[in-house]
Amino acid sequence: MNKMKFANGDKVIPKDSIRAHTNYLVSEVVGYLDGSVLTMAWGDGFGDELHHYPFLEDSKPGDRSWRSAVQRYQESELFTPAEALVELRKLEAVKSQLESEFESMRSQVQEKMDKAALLVAEAGALVEPTGKDFYDLVNECKELYLALTKGGWSHSTMRCRFGR
Repeated sequence: MNKMKFANGDKVIPKDSIRAHTNYLVSEVVGYLDGSVLTMAWGDGFGDELHHYPFLEDSKPGDRSWRSAVQRYQESELFTPAEALVELRKLEAVKSQLESEFESMRSQVQEKMDKAALLVAEAGALVEPTGKDFYDLVNECKELYLALTKGGWSHSTMRCRFGR
């Protein structure tokens, strides 16, 4: 018989819940079934701090919330708290590096976007006297739209931010 990595009562973290600079799910092992680890929610973690939520224990065996609370994992899908912390630190280091790189090129992007804005304003000035607008120039605006979309543009977000 294979040795199980986790024992009943151990705290485990699903690997897919680890993301940089945010909390993660912490579960408690409650048993094994056909080689799968059975867990129930125990609390959450942030960095190296684990927080227990006692209200999770309010359900009673047999009630609906108790039945739906049991999760089934393969051992390979779970971290120990120590393993989770190592993975979290790796992800946070990578994310911090990416954030630093992003910040260093922000002014270059703004310069190019300001130039693009001037060109769009000039195009708008050409259209305005005709009583039409860019809505009437769908094909002509296609490349601009596709470029903005590729860059992550969200019209609704920008509209909310700038109210125009």
